[in-house]
Amino acid sequence: MDFFNSVTEAVATKYPDKYCAALPYTNYLPPPKLIKPHPNFIPVLAPLGMKEESEEFIRIAEGWSAISDKVHMYHYDLGEQAKPRRIGSYFANYRKWNIKGVLVERRPTWSSSGLNYWMETRLMWDWNLDPEKLVDEFCLGLFGPKAGPVMKEYFYAVEDGLDKASWDQRKAMIDKAAALLAEQPDSKEAQCVRIFQLGETMHRCQAQMQEAADRKDFQAATALASEGVAAYKELTDRYKEIYYRYSGDAWGAPHLKLVEMEPVYRAAAQAKALVPPGDK
Repeated sequence: MDFFNSVTEAVATKYPDKYCAALPYTNYLPPPKLIKPHPNFIPVLAPLGMKEESEEFIRIAEGWSAISDKVHMYHYDLGEQAKPRRIGSYFANYRKWNIKGVLVERRPTWSSSGLNYWMETRLMWDWNLDPEKLVDEFCLGLFGPKAGPVMKEYFYAVEDGLDKASWDQRKAMIDKAAALLAEQPDSKEAQCVRIFQLGETMHRCQAQMQEAADRKDFQAATALASEGVAAYKELTDRYKEIYYRYSGDAWGAPHLKLVEMEPVYRAAAQAKALVPPGDK
């Protein structure tokens, strides 16, 4: 904090109407105990690797808000699937902590995280908006009155943390939404459902692929990887205007492991088929 204050003071001496900002994170995230931030310093809290709803981070944010009236927030949303309730609670806390601004780090995972990104953008402009009404607006506006209620149910089911045995249940919900629009497959509503359907397919295939590999069923793992890769290719080929191909360092992108492991599991399945029964 002493270093930040020194730099800020040097800038403020010549440019009193300008501000300096820095991102306190990891070991530097807790607020200073002995030194208060310079009036022209903007702390941008970056809780990398820490859950914003944790008691530890809440104490940290409250501590910064007690010593600075210019606290900003650096929020991480790295390709997560729907989390509408948590987003609502995050912004309620930002308002309570008198956060002055929010910056969100994202990945181009619209087929998985589109609801999150849209809600975050709306709440950054007005955090008095009702999160549940935003979900309704998103679902009805994007998927229409037929599929919208089903997609809303799907998004909340995703956030509620259905266990791995419920991947089929989630698939059934989003397949139902698609079936409701089957008579108009080229409509905007049907295409939007399809985008999220493909995103769900990638997440499901990645999880089930790993489960199959863990039990050494490499044939099943290969089939799931192939299904997931096909979904990824459809997204990037058919919907390339909103879903471009990730670079190699796209953290959390579900397709990466699918693309990487498909040939590995295919080779493992072929090798296993050559082993005589009873041999290890």
